[in-house]
Amino acid sequence: MKKTSRYLKAIADPTRLKILKLLQHRTSCVCELTSVLGLAQPTVSRHLRVLEDAGFVESERRGLRMDYVLTEDDAPPMVRQLMGLV
Repeated sequence: MKKTSRYLKAIADPTRLKILKLLQHRTSCVCELTSVLGLAQPTVSRHLRVLEDAGFVESERRGLRMDYVLTEDDAPPMVRQLMGLV
């Protein structure tokens, strides 16, 4: 139950939903996401940390940049269905 609550809290924010939608199409770094979202780098990084802690995204360092990609997680079916509506 605690894990499901963490998933739901992570996707309860509109900005995080936008980030997930963007990452459905391609891997992105923080700099690309800040440009598309029009938000400051620390704000986007904080949202990515919440998504990473919940298991929705993974980070991978490539040189100086940190890329983010959606994970093949074990999210409960209900959460996967909600994500399909985004």
